[in-house]
Amino acid sequence: MTDAWFSPDAARYFSFISLLSLCSLFAIPAQKGQLPGLAVGVWNAVIGFGLLLIGAAGVAALSGQPWHVTFALSLSGFIVALTFALTRRALIRGYDEAAVRRTVAADL
Repeated sequence: MTDAWFSPDAARYFSFISLLSLCSLFAIPAQKGQLPGLAVGVWNAVIGFGLLLIGAAGVAALSGQPWHVTFALSLSGFIVALTFALTRRALIRGYDEAAVRRTVAADL
């Protein structure tokens, strides 16, 4: 077995990844139809980050890392990737609805 990538004490700091939930504030400009490129780009980047964590957990499991390393990486990656993947459609729907409202308002 190789040396652990990080200690069990450091594994608890993976809970700070939950601060990515602040990205939900992009729902406010999404309802107004503002900043679509930035919001969708951030959403995709966070999903990619979650998948990267899951991949790192796979590498950790295959390389014989202790359970706290594999568990912290896999749980954090799974929660982040799943949450943002499931809410991405709602974000895009908000932009689509704002575009429809803008079109209807322009037709009046």
